[in-house]
This record gives sequence, C-alpha cells and structure tokens, in this order.
Amino acid sequence: MFFWTPPWTAYIVGGVFVALYFAYRAALPKPLPGIPYNKDAASRLFGDVPEMMSYVMRTKRIFCWLAAQTTRHQNAIVQVFIKPMSLPWVVHIQFQSADARFKNNRNLINHLMAPTFISQVSAPELYNSVSTLIKLWQVKSDVAQGRCFSAHGDITYGALDAIFASSFGLPEAESITLQRLEAVSRWTTPGLPPDATRPVPFPDSEIPPIFQAVLTLANSMKRATAIKDKFISDKVNEAVQRIKTGDTAARSALHSVLLREKDVAEKEGRAPAYHKRAIADEFLGFMLAGHDTSATAVAWGVKYLADSPGAQDRLRAALRSAMPHAARDSRAPTYHELVHAQIPYLDAVIDEVLRLANTHRDTNVLGCRIPRGTDVFLMANGAGRQRSGKALSGTWDDDGIGLFRPERWLVIDPVTGKETYNPMAGPTLAFGLGPRGCFGRRLALMALRIQFAMIVWHFHLRKTPEEVSGYEAVQRFAREPTQCFVCLEAVTS
Repeated sequence: MFFWTPPWTAYIVGGVFVALYFAYRAALPKPLPGIPYNKDAASRLFGDVPEMMSYVMRTKRIFCWLAAQTTRHQNAIVQVFIKPMSLPWVVHIQFQSADARFKNNRNLINHLMAPTFISQVSAPELYNSVSTLIKLWQVKSDVAQGRCFSAHGDITYGALDAIFASSFGLPEAESITLQRLEAVSRWTTPGLPPDATRPVPFPDSEIPPIFQAVLTLANSMKRATAIKDKFISDKVNEAVQRIKTGDTAARSALHSVLLREKDVAEKEGRAPAYHKRAIADEFLGFMLAGHDTSATAVAWGVKYLADSPGAQDRLRAALRSAMPHAARDSRAPTYHELVHAQIPYLDAVIDEVLRLANTHRDTNVLGCRIPRGTDVFLMANGAGRQRSGKALSGTWDDDGIGLFRPERWLVIDPVTGKETYNPMAGPTLAFGLGPRGCFGRRLALMALRIQFAMIVWHFHLRKTPEEVSGYEAVQRFAREPTQCFVCLEAVTS
C-alpha cells in the first residue's frame, strides 16, 4: 500500500534540518582571533564546560583549572568557552600597572592603608564590630547548651558590619549583627532539637537593603546595583556636608578620601569631583572584597581551630601571656592592648589559615582583540611566574603539608633565642603580588588579628558533630566552606 506525499513536505522537512544545522553551527563557540584555545572545545556546543565541570567536581576549584590552561598552551593569554552562545572567557597572566588611571585612583586611597590611619580610624571600628559578634555568640552559646549552630551568617554579617563601619562610619544602631543579637534575645521559645548532634536553628533578623545588595540577594543585579549606587551617593553627600562645615578630622575611609580629593582639586585649580566614578568603584571593591575574603578566612579558621585543640590552646595561652592585665581581671582585652601586643603565634595562626571583571569596551591584550563584554581573568597563582621568583621564599616539607600547623611559621631568633614569626617561612599567595596585589592587605591582617584573638579569648571551639564538620568547599567570590558550624564553650578563667 502506497501513501502519496506531496513534494513540498519533503522540502519543509529538508528545510527544517538545514535550519537546525545552521542554528547548531551558529551556536558553536566563536574563538577570538589570535588567542589559543582548546580545539576540541570549539567543536562542542558546551565548549569547555564538560572538562571544566569534571575538574571542579573532583577538586571544587575553578581558578586552578583556568590557570592550567595557560600552562597547557604555553601562552600568557588563552580563551575558554564557558557560556553557550556567548563570548569566550579570556585568561590573562601577564599584566602591568603603568596606566595613569590606576595610579591616580590609588593616590586617592593609598593613605587608607597607612598604619596610622588603620590604628586610629579603621581598626577601632573593626574591634567594635567583633565585640558585637562576641556578644551575639555568648547569647547563642548560652541558649544552645553545648549544641552547635551555623556560624557562617554571623561571620559574614560581622565582616560586613566591620567594612561598612570603617569605610562609611556606620552607626552602631545600624549594625546587622546588633539586630541579629536582638532577634536571638527576643527568642522566647527556643526550639532545641532533641538530638544533641543537630544544629540549633536560631532566628534571623531583617536584612537592610544595602546588605542584601552587596550579598547579591536582591531580585536582580540591576536592582542590587541601584541600591549600592544610592547608598554610596548618600554617604558621599553626608561626608561632603561635614567637609563644608569645616570638619576635617577623618571620620571614616570615605570621609578621608573626599578630604584628599578636596586637597588635590585645590592644587589643580578645579572643583572637587566628589561623585566621580573612580571613588564609588574603589569603595564597591572595599564592600565586596573586604567583607567576603575576611569572612571566608574566619569561617575556615574556626573550623581548623576546632579540629586542632592543641593549636587553639596554645594560641589562647599566648594571648593571655601577652595581655596579662586583661587575663588577671577576667575581662576582654581592650583595643589598644590587642593591637600593641606582640603575639608571634597569633600571626602564625593567621598565616596558616590563609595558607591551607569583564571588559566594558573593545580593547587589546597582548596584541589580541578583546570585544566588549568578554570576561577577562587575570591569573596570579603561579602560571606566569619564573622559577627564580618562586624561590624567594622558603619551601614546605611535604610531610604534614595538609595539616593545620601554625608552628611552621615560627623560628628561633639566633640572637635572642626567642621564638619569632617568619612570614617568609614558605610560599603563600593569600594577598596576591605586586601593584595589583590586595590593596587592603594591612587592614585585612588587622581584622583577622582582632577576630581570631577575640574569638579564642572568649570561647573554647569544640569539635562539631561529624555531620556538619566537613571540609567541602564551593567557589564563590572566595572559596567558602559549605559547612561552617561552631560548638562554643565560654572560657571561664
């Protein structure tokens, strides 16, 4: 039995297949001319995604895979295909800071990392924020009765409080940690789980819109950006009003930068550009990188210390020995006691914790054309460094390299015979290198010094139940632990 098929049906079917073929070809990755790439990835709809995801599933790290591509192709610039039907990501490991715009922006803010400014303006705000976090954990510890609870949110919001207070002069009443403390204090019916190994589900508080925006919890990036822009603009206006009234004593990092802009403008014979984009962008960097990286370091640190009771006890003993008056009076160390104390083991703990932008216009990198909208990753974790440069620091013994051992950063001074901290004891890249290294390194180290000292001074960090003590991580802005819980016991003597 035969069925007659009109000839136009065959034409339609053929046309559909041809259209699908051309659509498939159009959707394939489009390499940028002159930049090396993985040839097989260019012939796949999902490009480098399968290989990258296989690596990420094994290691939970993405940036190491990106850096490895430059080694694979033996080139300072490579491209990878991550987003279907989008421009490739460009990975670049050889970059300089000769651009005058970079220098001018840094000149506005360089003084913020001066030891005097940190000790007189920024660090006291950090200390106050950490003190509020300690109060929150004291209340939670009393309610939890030895049970564990999630610490990641508390640490993150505490870091946000600290960076907002030091950058913009955030009033204590606007502290999100203080609001969380009030929410826990009002919790009249604590629902402690019957199983003592299960975490206590403490209530949260309302999150201010600017905090939501920084954490990208708003409904969209567009809305988050608008909230951020308005917040910074309002804070600039407040600081400008103080300047106009003759208030020239720096109240915050932003106030100090605007005072610097006023002085520079007077020397150049122009009106101050208080609202220029460069200032807003620098403080956006403060908000994003400043809170996220330090919070992540503390989150890992409390896990390491809880699982290393010997190191924790030694740190507590070192703190009490360095600040004997606070220990004798059974009180918290003051800000001045803490920042002026010489505690090599605290520095060693911090280093041991730290051990274990897309383009907006068409541009050229190393002679290669980079279209507007291409994501460019500047890799500083070794792929572009010479062996001679890598040899400038000490080396780690492979035996025990995966253990949390702060003692590896301590050496005996041959003159005094005392144990001292040696930051060059082995290779580390926690803050990057060179002019493009972490601008806030000094402030970050001061923040970690205050945070770890205050936490260990007030609490014994007990081991958490196995179900919530894993070391798995996820790559966000920084590499964060997926589980960060604490079991706290107050230090009583």
